[in-house]
Amino acid sequence: MGPPLCHEVEITDIRGPNAYVLVHSAAAATRVRFLLPDLLPQLKVLGSFSGVQNLKLRVSNTAG
Repeated sequence: MGPPLCHEVEITDIRGPNAYVLVHSAAAATRVRFLLPDLLPQLKVLGSFSGVQNLKLRVSNTAG
């Protein structure tokens, strides 16, 4: 995921098969949803993400 979208997204937690993703705007969340099918296989090559099966998106409620 390249700029500027990479600055809008952060992984907040990994629990079991779920990685929780905080997205800083609704517009960025929409773009990330379209990227999910390609993003998850790319993340799974990283050790921390090897067991992740799902990405759970949440939009930040803070303005900024």
